[in-house]
Amino acid sequence: MGAVTIAVAVVASLLVMATKPRHGLGIYFALLMLYPSYLSVSLGSVDITVSRIVVTVLLLRVLTDRELAVAFRFKVMDFLVLALFAWGAFALTVTVGAGILENRAGAFMNTVMPYFAARLIVKSRDDLLCFAKWVAVVVIPVAALAVLESATGWSMYLGMKQYSYLGMASGISDQRWGFYRAAGPSMAITFGLCFVAVMPMILSLRKCTDSWKSVSTLSLLAAVGGVLASMSSGPLMCLVVFSGCAVLIYRPAYVKPIIVLFLLALVAAEIGSNRHFYYLIGYLTFSEKTAWYRAKLFEVAVRKLPEYWLLGYGGQDPGWGPLIDERNYTDVCNGYILFAVTQGIPAMLLFSGVLATGIAYMTKVYRTSVLPLLKDAAWYMGSFMVGMIFALWSVGLLGSMEMVFYIVVGVMAAPVFDMDRFGRAALSVPVSRSLK
Repeated sequence: MGAVTIAVAVVASLLVMATKPRHGLGIYFALLMLYPSYLSVSLGSVDITVSRIVVTVLLLRVLTDRELAVAFRFKVMDFLVLALFAWGAFALTVTVGAGILENRAGAFMNTVMPYFAARLIVKSRDDLLCFAKWVAVVVIPVAALAVLESATGWSMYLGMKQYSYLGMASGISDQRWGFYRAAGPSMAITFGLCFVAVMPMILSLRKCTDSWKSVSTLSLLAAVGGVLASMSSGPLMCLVVFSGCAVLIYRPAYVKPIIVLFLLALVAAEIGSNRHFYYLIGYLTFSEKTAWYRAKLFEVAVRKLPEYWLLGYGGQDPGWGPLIDERNYTDVCNGYILFAVTQGIPAMLLFSGVLATGIAYMTKVYRTSVLPLLKDAAWYMGSFMVGMIFALWSVGLLGSMEMVFYIVVGVMAAPVFDMDRFGRAALSVPVSRSLK
């Protein structure tokens, strides 16, 4: 598979160099959704994936474009993303040693580089729509393959995991409710989450009046099918929360009352139930047993906080398995706890700041923009971030989802949504032809 991986990297890199940056971003996204994130090319002692090669080429392409470089203005989100990476590198170097810096170089390519690529590229409404069209087209065949895998167990990626540099086990995925868990080119739970992550982009095309509106409808249905095909509770929870928030765009006045009712429901569940309210997550999962595990993981993480709060345990297993369900390892399947046990509570807080800042940015765009396209896109992207807040209680950012997530965050911080810079006057210009 090494020769195939090199060929894919070369072809994708040439396409990125030969096209406009906004098309390059679409090519990069297509690669994340279609080519296994666990296949790599060995360069000495370093294993580098196709996505890392292509995002490096894409970012270099962007930095050589004077027009894109001039549009950059440092924002709070930039600081949070960089600080999160820097703190993680520091914490892991202290706990593991300087040898971890090679690993951190890969993490830089998975997080910071995709973020700044999207952050610099999506500077206008045309860029936003162009990327949304790429997303809509790519999602349809990927979701079709996911549904096929879920129904039959067959996948075009079967057998590829044996070549993984991560030492992943190959074979057919396990089943839930008679369906296989579609993993696509990644792993089931993160693969399903990728489909929710791109729904805001797909919904942005609903403002088009040509055939792209029909494409967006088909793509949205395909994305829902992709989520369900993963048979994973994390993506399902994200989809449920995202959908609930998204439909409120038609009744925004209901947002505050719903938040109040939600908080009151949590208090009532805590008081009236013989279990803590967070155990009720079982009603939104495919398996009540795994929901119970996640709740116990949270309790043990709180109990053991003095051991790891500053720098975490590094890359080591925290050894909580016997305290949860007597297994000999710990499955840290909570995104927040995963940050904390590997890099300390500061990393968890910085990541939470990324989520909160993304919602704040999108709220400001919705309230101040006069362009329906941007208002709708902001609402849907904010809805996704709310969905992620809940989903991360049962999934960590791994594989392709990590890169897709940082692309979405980069779009949120991009110039197209910079209300302070462009103001109402700049946003009230006639809609471009791509919307007609």
